[in-house]
Amino acid sequence: MQLVPKVVFPCLPKRTMCHGRLIFFAVDSCETAQEIWLQVQQMMKGSDIGIKEKKAKLFNEWERFDSNEGESIESYYHRLLKLMHDLKRNKHFPEKIA
Repeated sequence: MQLVPKVVFPCLPKRTMCHGRLIFFAVDSCETAQEIWLQVQQMMKGSDIGIKEKKAKLFNEWERFDSNEGESIESYYHRLLKLMHDLKRNKHFPEKIA
């Protein structure tokens, strides 16, 4: 069994590092940098079903958002800020009502 040295890339998120070998095997047959980039981009983006599930989960969380019993205003604010950040980061915005 050959030991592979652990390489740490501080600029990459942990989920990317966890899938390093899977990404390598997926792009190993690519011939150009553009092919590699497109393959990695697709793997990190996720499937349409996964994206739709995430969107539905975030919207559901947005609609049900409320303060918890005994929760401080600071905690409430941070949870709301995190939810809004997740919605923005995933480009999931409720449609505007005319």
